[in-house]
Amino acid sequence: LLFSHPLTRLQLVVSKFASCLAIIVALVVATVVGIGAGVLAIGEQLNMLRLLLAVFQGGLVVTAIAGYSFLLSCLLLDPRKAMAVAGGVMAALYLLSLLGPLLGPFTWLTKLSLFYYFRPLDILVRGEFALSSVLVYVGVTVACLAAAIVVFHRRKAVV
Repeated sequence: LLFSHPLTRLQLVVSKFASCLAIIVALVVATVVGIGAGVLAIGEQLNMLRLLLAVFQGGLVVTAIAGYSFLLSCLLLDPRKAMAVAGGVMAALYLLSLLGPLLGPFTWLTKLSLFYYFRPLDILVRGEFALSSVLVYVGVTVACLAAAIVVFHRRKAVV
């Protein structure tokens, strides 16, 4: 049905991912506004720049997860399988970051997890925002989106 519209495969993939990005941006903005309003309502002090940076980093994590999930959906062409595999990958990455310090000489494996670079408390408490996390998340997202475009472009339409 999608291929009956005058869209190229590139336009289709990019527009679907752009709509996902728009939702992520809306969630990040709603989160910052909601927390900011709550902080004002209870009369508490909070560094709003640090909050914005922490939520921004969280949005980047979600964007990277969306990137590899999108790639998996282009590879598998079955929404249920893609969701199951993407959920399994996310769980494995989380467990790796959680249990990684127990791996002894293999603790370097924790750096393979997207969650290793997610440090919201470092931002909120100490104001330390690692630009390396932005590079990792944007790199994973761009690489997965590029791979998804290539994979989807090479697929033949299923009739």
